[in-house]
Amino acid sequence: MNMFIGHKLEGTEDGYNIILQLDPNKSLVEFAKEFEHGDNEKDESLYDRIHKYVKKNFSNLKVANVKLVVGSLLLVSIPFANVSAFANSPVLEQSISKEQIINVKLDNEIQHYSQNPFVINGTAYVPLGEITKSVGGTTWSNVESKTIGVNKGDVKLAFVMGSSTARLNGKSIPMPEHYSINDSTMVPVKFIGEILGLNVGWDGESKTVILTTGGHIATETYTVQSGDSLWKIANKFNTSIDMIRSTNNLTSDVLQVGQKLALPKKPDSNPERDDEGNTGNMKTYTVQAGDSLWKIANKFNTSIDMIKITNNLTSDFLQVGQKLSIPNPTITETNPTTDNVATYIVQPGDTVNSIAKKVGTSPENILKYNYMDSDELLSAGETISVSAYAPRNYTITPGQEAAPLRKGKIVDWFREGQYLIKRNDVFTITDVDTGLQFKVKMMGGYNHSDIEPLTAADTQVMKQLFGTWTWAPRSVVIFHDGINIAASLAGMPHAQDTVANNNVTGHFDLYLSNSLSHNTGMPSESHEKMVQKAAK
Repeated sequence: MNMFIGHKLEGTEDGYNIILQLDPNKSLVEFAKEFEHGDNEKDESLYDRIHKYVKKNFSNLKVANVKLVVGSLLLVSIPFANVSAFANSPVLEQSISKEQIINVKLDNEIQHYSQNPFVINGTAYVPLGEITKSVGGTTWSNVESKTIGVNKGDVKLAFVMGSSTARLNGKSIPMPEHYSINDSTMVPVKFIGEILGLNVGWDGESKTVILTTGGHIATETYTVQSGDSLWKIANKFNTSIDMIRSTNNLTSDVLQVGQKLALPKKPDSNPERDDEGNTGNMKTYTVQAGDSLWKIANKFNTSIDMIKITNNLTSDFLQVGQKLSIPNPTITETNPTTDNVATYIVQPGDTVNSIAKKVGTSPENILKYNYMDSDELLSAGETISVSAYAPRNYTITPGQEAAPLRKGKIVDWFREGQYLIKRNDVFTITDVDTGLQFKVKMMGGYNHSDIEPLTAADTQVMKQLFGTWTWAPRSVVIFHDGINIAASLAGMPHAQDTVANNNVTGHFDLYLSNSLSHNTGMPSESHEKMVQKAAK
């Protein structure tokens, strides 16, 4: 018997509340019993039924709470995170198409898993047990509590299937969406990769996740010459294109003359070492409690970027006991250019003033180096320059075009786009397929642009275009300062918003070429296709 006879949506700042109408013919005693599992493990509790109903009908929405009502009587309001935690293991109900299957390379070797890795909504998933085993870790599970655990060295991760939180070395962390398929627990590769100490990259052309272990690879700096390509450079230095991409965190194969690349260095036949294992160019440092990349860089008179490149680090997270290779100051460039500026990743709670104090510069310099106004806010996770002007390499010039078009130019988000459209800018978006136009305001963003429709009328145009709110992107063109830029827009409002009275709660994701997904930290293939379409 179906318990739910209808539902309503209620928008909030934290997501949507789902109001489920219970069948009034079901007694309250029966309702109360539904919270408990039966003796048969296949029996469904109320949590299971709610979880399945929400996932089936609202898979694209961020759900905050579920409210159960009979008529106008509210019986209970439950945080959806609790529903997920107490429900049975989340099973992926949609089938995985061939187009969603991806490859995984670990240290340049293709991995063969019993359950194929795949991509859903821009997030790459891998089997937890097999990826953990491949790097020397172990997994465990408790059937009764539905708890999964990972152990590798000092790293200990545990979570309840379906929960939105996990415990990492005793501390609570967000647990991304995960699935159970054919007895395999599938988790986002970015999430588990970084926990296991792996560098995570993405090759969109071959649909391959590139994983490299944290072992130090000595590098040398190469300056890109006219006519160079990744293929030519890889052959010249006897390495692979994937290794160059991963070492330099490249999200595109486009190179610029003068660009600096870190390339794997051929080992010396007889390198000179001291008693501690240090060479003339490098010294080994063991991470201590309280260390950060910034503190270590200052201690050894080098830069954060130099440490990250030398050790192939893709995050600022360090572990006590971790070994780092530190370049000696004698080989640090004395005349740094904008290609080698020191950067800082904004942490929750950071301000311009607190960062300036932390890195030993002035708030005015932070604003100046990053082309910011004094009233602009920082976003956690955003990378800012703290030593010199952030690079600005323009291939297009404002004022080139007089009106919005249905065709735009390809602009790389990180090299150029983020400096052409900025926080609080208002611009026009044209839908490529229909020619419909609406205005938006840029709220912020660092991996991509976060935008909001400017008025209720603009929201209405967006609803007309998307039909229903969906993560599936549309091909669009941005018109701003006399420039038409090829872009891709997802039609799903989510998280916070700043524009009042526009008849929508949340903001929308706007991608330029090589913008990154928050979930994976990698480019989105579906968005990139829409960007390319907008440039044709």
